Amino acid sequence: MLEKIADLEKNATRIIEEAEDREALKELRVRFLGKKGLLTALLRLMGELDPEQRPAAGKRANALRSRLETLLGRKEEALQAAALAA
Repeated sequence: MLEKIADLEKNATRIIEEAEDREALKELRVRFLGKKGLLTALLRLMGELDPEQRPAAGKRANALRSRLETLLGRKEEALQAAALAA
C-alpha cells in the first residue's frame, strides 16, 4: 500500500506541475482527490490491510492528500498570476 501511495504521489506531482490552465487543474483535483478519485480509491483499500499496517498507511495517505491540495493551490496561484501578467 505504501508503494502505491508513493507512486501516486510521484505521478500526481508531475502531472500537476505540467498542468497548463485552471480547467486542467480542476480536472486533476477531481481525478486525484474527488469522490471517485485515485487517492480515495486507495483509502478504500485500507480495510484490506492488516490492522498493524493501517496507521502508517493512513498517515501517509493523509499526508499525500495535504500535499496534493497544496500543490494544486500553488499551481492555481501561479497560473492566475501568469494570466494577469499576460
